[in-house]
Amino acid sequence: MPGKKDQLRFKLQIAAPLDEVYSTFTNGTAFCEWLCDIAQVDARRGGHLYLWWESGYFVNGEYMELIPDKKIGFSWHGAGEPGATQVRVTFKGLPDGTALVLSHQGIGSENAWKKMRKEFKQGWKRALENLKSVLETGQDLRFLNRPQLGFCEIQELSAEQAAQAGLPKRAGLLVQGVEEGLCAANAGLQTGDLLVKFGGQKTATLGDLGEALRQHQAGDKVKFLFYRGADKLSAKGQLSRRPALEVPTNAETLAEGVSKLYDRFTVDLEALLKEASEEQAEYRSDPSEWSTKEVLAHLIATEREIHAWIARRVEGQEADFGLRANQPVRIRAIISTFPLLASLAAEMKRNQGETVAMAYELPEEFVRRRRSYWRVGYTLLQIATSHLPDHLAQMRAMLEKAGQIPEGGPASTETVYEPGKMETETQKWYEN
Repeated sequence: MPGKKDQLRFKLQIAAPLDEVYSTFTNGTAFCEWLCDIAQVDARRGGHLYLWWESGYFVNGEYMELIPDKKIGFSWHGAGEPGATQVRVTFKGLPDGTALVLSHQGIGSENAWKKMRKEFKQGWKRALENLKSVLETGQDLRFLNRPQLGFCEIQELSAEQAAQAGLPKRAGLLVQGVEEGLCAANAGLQTGDLLVKFGGQKTATLGDLGEALRQHQAGDKVKFLFYRGADKLSAKGQLSRRPALEVPTNAETLAEGVSKLYDRFTVDLEALLKEASEEQAEYRSDPSEWSTKEVLAHLIATEREIHAWIARRVEGQEADFGLRANQPVRIRAIISTFPLLASLAAEMKRNQGETVAMAYELPEEFVRRRRSYWRVGYTLLQIATSHLPDHLAQMRAMLEKAGQIPEGGPASTETVYEPGKMETETQKWYEN
């Protein structure tokens, strides 16, 4: 019998059927909906278990015990951990849901395990809170609690580039704008500041900042270390919450909302491209940038990825959402198939129409599976209120450089995209 010192124990009551709670530990897609980002699962005694997170952390394990709706046990050996441990989960049906007890056993008492014990405790606490949320409401707290810094744009600067710009010779991230009311602005950061540390971690690259940010949730207090000219400054701020997107409880309302957002985007896009020539749409001011045509090809590929992703979700297959819509070979192939600007825009609109149609056609049994349906709905709304506006602004900027529209000119007199505002309006449509 494992002692208290070598294990962590968690108790939880979930307002969901016993078989559904049990399945979240035996199905790859279900694992991704509350715990990790990619999962490969062979749920049988001796079967392999592989879990992976975007942070780069991964776990290899093996199922040691499976008693349907009663008990599960599997080994756990994560990257960088001193050795293998075991996870055991018991389930008990209740009149109003399910009681779950999870024990993480075999955690050593040596110094090498001290950091891991703390991380296991924090990780399981957050994960089980999320499991309860996705099963009871469908809401994935990993998305809802994802923090927002509030930088409009930041640029990587090497130590040499920083020195050339008149900044201290240190690699960092050059702040090129902050959003009022969000964390960075509230902490006092300004355009032109060179961010060198965030939350105690160096930020020489965007990857460094992303890794540091992944260790926090909205509401956490963090410290910034930055240079303003030659002055070294520090400031504290509270990570902002992202605007909440209210996912409708039925597929028809979801499809109608996404359709309205796509229609608004189409109006602005048509206004933006109305006077653009083929040459202007192919213009790139830098080899690392995308032309307007390349952005449209990317948006087409994104919609096609969404179609396949939704189909796999509906089937209950293991389905990660790693978009493959940025591959140059794919971008070039789409442009060679639809070489004219008008044909690219038409193909994108057709693919968006198919996305809306898939939302309308979501089976009722899938909609009732809250943990899966909510993820699909949230993703569609997030793409329509954030991804599309961001790329519209990108195309506008490139066409400005190509001389097609006056610098700073709006994409349309009808609507100017503001992602936060669009998200708020989306919720109002549903409420009305």
